[in-house]
Amino acid sequence: MQIYFSILTYDGQRYGTGDPGIAIVDYADFLAWNEARDERFWEKVRRHFNAYARFAFTFAASPDVSIREIEKAISDHIGFDWNIFSNARNWVCCLYMEGQFVKIENDQITLGIISKYYNLEDELRVFFLFSNQAGEIWKEDGLRYYMPSREYGSHNKPHIHVNYKHESSASICLLDGSVLSGNLPSKPLKRVIRKISENQKFLLDCWNKNTDGLKVDLNHYFGVVHLERDLPNSPCV
Repeated sequence: MQIYFSILTYDGQRYGTGDPGIAIVDYADFLAWNEARDERFWEKVRRHFNAYARFAFTFAASPDVSIREIEKAISDHIGFDWNIFSNARNWVCCLYMEGQFVKIENDQITLGIISKYYNLEDELRVFFLFSNQAGEIWKEDGLRYYMPSREYGSHNKPHIHVNYKHESSASICLLDGSVLSGNLPSKPLKRVIRKISENQKFLLDCWNKNTDGLKVDLNHYFGVVHLERDLPNSPCV
């Protein structure tokens, strides 16, 4: 299998390549170089980032191979300290498959399981996603959509979390559009219910994928957060 890898950063509006911003600090931590962090150090880290932010390689894949094994192969190629990198929580592995930007919540998931939902063929586009800003901003109509991991309790029906301008939030049932918890202003709530109705089949499919540790990025799907259109389809080393 051919792996096409890129480091992406999130600036609150899009996932893209280029200047890593403050994410360069996380990158340096993962390299674990025992050097004074002076100007020469940061120049060296940036050169390293530019050299390894995008590359392609051939990977011996099989249905039993896990995403974690692919993550380690990429980490080793970059030169990260795997013990530090694999235990960090300030990055996420993502895949781009059939037009969907999918975040990996369980890196023990195998290619065999993923192939139940997507046609992998003989190549895979893999991203390590970092944030290059201190806080998240909202845009467009102020609505952001989040698919939770499987939850148990008072509302374990298929549902979606919606946040409005960081001012209010609610959990909305995917089956009938009812509010399971929280609240939203009436106009945004009507927009959310309409969007759920128009995309119900897709959202229920996302809910089912979540069971296996695949989290479809709904903000990307609904156009709230954009993915750079000029990301490479071919190796860049």
